[in-house]
Amino acid sequence: MTMKRVNQAVNAIAAGVQLFSEGVQRFSDLKELVSNFKANVHRNNKANLRRKNNENQPKYKPLFTDEIIKKVYLNPKMKLSDYGHFIIANGGYIAVVAVEGNIPDSRKSVVLEFKENSAMSIDDILQLLSTYPEATLIVNDNGEGKFLGQLLKKNGIWYMPVHWGGDCFSNDNRKEYVNKRAQAYACLSYAVNTHNFKICQPHNKEKVLKDLNSIRYSFDERSRVRIMPVSEMREIGLDAPDIADLFAYVFLENTTY
Repeated sequence: MTMKRVNQAVNAIAAGVQLFSEGVQRFSDLKELVSNFKANVHRNNKANLRRKNNENQPKYKPLFTDEIIKKVYLNPKMKLSDYGHFIIANGGYIAVVAVEGNIPDSRKSVVLEFKENSAMSIDDILQLLSTYPEATLIVNDNGEGKFLGQLLKKNGIWYMPVHWGGDCFSNDNRKEYVNKRAQAYACLSYAVNTHNFKICQPHNKEKVLKDLNSIRYSFDERSRVRIMPVSEMREIGLDAPDIADLFAYVFLENTTY
């Protein structure tokens, strides 16, 4: 092979190496371009998803307006006929309520006694049961009330447990309310607004009014009433409405005396 051909071969190899190097660089650039494109698509998808989720977020409104709340303590004396009693308790509070009517939608009720309750003791409940032996005992034995429920069961005391996160029993209520909690609160709101729910004593009045004022409602995609969950309330700085919950138990579906 002559020197000329050797030089031509070397030049050809060098040109090939350069083309290969340029091809690698272009491939690298293309790979980076595709990667950036995918990243942009991913960011846009996340942004669209967040925007869609925000659009789908329920628009909450106060369930109890200031005008409605005022009615709780306005003219607290109410005449009841053919009534019974509920003793209602959770991990923090206990109350005795005189109740007329076994249909929550039209129930009349008056809170006769109301005070703080220790979830570590059933002494107050036992005392109230001796005073109101025919009363229906309704207890939220979830969360802080779990130990309270265990104590009652251990002592052979029957109570109606509160499981209001589930669906309503009746088909009509399932069409109107997301769950039993929404049903109970809607009935409580109606009772307060129509002067059919009264609190006789001013005990812890500030907390009662604050709790009622914190309850928010919206409608789901099926136009059913939905009450803001406690987890969402805490996210916006609201406390768990223990007292308002207690009073809402009075209007739970299938509660009787």
